[in-house]
Amino acid sequence: MLVVAVVNDEQVLRVLDDHTGAARSLAAGSTVVIVSTVSLDTIRRLDDQLRSRDVGLVDCGVSGGATAAAEGELVSMVGGDDTRIDHVRPVIDAFSSQVLRMGPLGAGQRAKLARNLIQFGAWLAAFEGQRLAEASGIELGKLAEVVKASDRRIGGVSALMFRATTAPFTEADDDRLVAAMKSAAALARKDLNAAIMLGNELGMELPVANLAAENADAIFGVGSPTAGQTAEPAPSATGPARDQGTPVGHQPPSPDRSRGTQRMEDVYGFSADPDSSQGDFMAYTVDHLFGDVWSRPGLDLATRRLLTIGVLAAQGQHDLLRVQFDAALSNGEMTEAQIREVIIHLAHYAGWPLAAGANNAAEAAIAHRSKGVT
Repeated sequence: MLVVAVVNDEQVLRVLDDHTGAARSLAAGSTVVIVSTVSLDTIRRLDDQLRSRDVGLVDCGVSGGATAAAEGELVSMVGGDDTRIDHVRPVIDAFSSQVLRMGPLGAGQRAKLARNLIQFGAWLAAFEGQRLAEASGIELGKLAEVVKASDRRIGGVSALMFRATTAPFTEADDDRLVAAMKSAAALARKDLNAAIMLGNELGMELPVANLAAENADAIFGVGSPTAGQTAEPAPSATGPARDQGTPVGHQPPSPDRSRGTQRMEDVYGFSADPDSSQGDFMAYTVDHLFGDVWSRPGLDLATRRLLTIGVLAAQGQHDLLRVQFDAALSNGEMTEAQIREVIIHLAHYAGWPLAAGANNAAEAAIAHRSKGVT
C-alpha cells in the first residue's frame, strides 16, 4: 500500500503520475490512501486512473493538527470500499485516535471539507469578535480567557451538533426542547443585534454577526436559513385564488412568521400580530416584506433603512419617515448629525418642499430621543 500525505491536488497528482510518479510501480491489488485534503474531482480522476491498474483507492480526511499527527492522535474520516478500508485499517489506526467510516469513496474528503468549514468559520467569528473587543478597548488576552473558560461549559462550536439533521424541528419533536431552542434563538438574536449596534457605534461592519442574527432561528433548529435563498414572489395585484375554506382575515401563518415579526421589531421598534388584524394585508406584510425582503442577506438592516428613507422622502410619507428615524436612532444605526445630513442630501434630489416635511419628521424623532423616550 501507499499513503500519500502532501499539500495540494497538484502534488498528489504528481506523486501518482502514471509515467513519472509512484503509480507506475504499484502492484496489482495494492491500495493507495490519500491523506491530503484535495478536491472531489482529483479523487474521481485518481480512482479512474488507479482502477485501470487494479489498484484500489481510499480517501482519508484527517483532523487534529500537527501535534495530533506527531502523537498519532489524528481523527480520521475514511471513504471507500469496506474491503479496501479493512486492508489499510492497521496503518490508519497507527496515526489515529479515532477512525470513522464516512461512506463510499470521496466521503472522507466531503467530511473533512465540512469539518474545515466549521473550523474556519468559527475562527472568522472569533476574529470578528476580537476586532469588536479591540475597538472597544477590551484586552484580547482577557477575552481569550473568557472564551476558553466558557467553552469548557457550553461546548464551543459543537454544542448544537446533537441532531441527525439541520432541518427545523417538527411537531414530532419534544415540545420542551423546541421551546428551549426558540428561547435560545431569541436570546442569541438579541445579543447579536446588541453587538451589531456596538459595531455601528464604532464604525465597524460585522458581516458574521449580521449573518448569524439573520439565521438565528435556523441555527437553533426553529426556522429555515435565509442566506442565499430566494424570497417567495410577492402576491400578484389580483392575488392568488383563495381557498374557499380559508376565511378572510385568517391567512395561514407562514412557517417563518417568527422571523418576520422579529425583523419588523428590528426595523420599526415594534411588531404587529397578523392574527388580530382584519384581512390578510398585515400577514403578507410580516411574512413577505419583513420575513423575506428585509431579511435577505445581500444588504444589512442599516443600508436597507437608508434606501427606504430615500423612497419615503420622495413620496412625502412623513409619518413613516418619523418611524424610520426613531428606529435608526434607537438601534444606534445613525447619529443625530447623520440624520440631519440625510435631509440635506435628500433636499437636492427630492426637492425642498418634500425635504421640509422630511426634516420635520427627523427633528421630531431627534427631539423625542433627546427627551430620553425610547
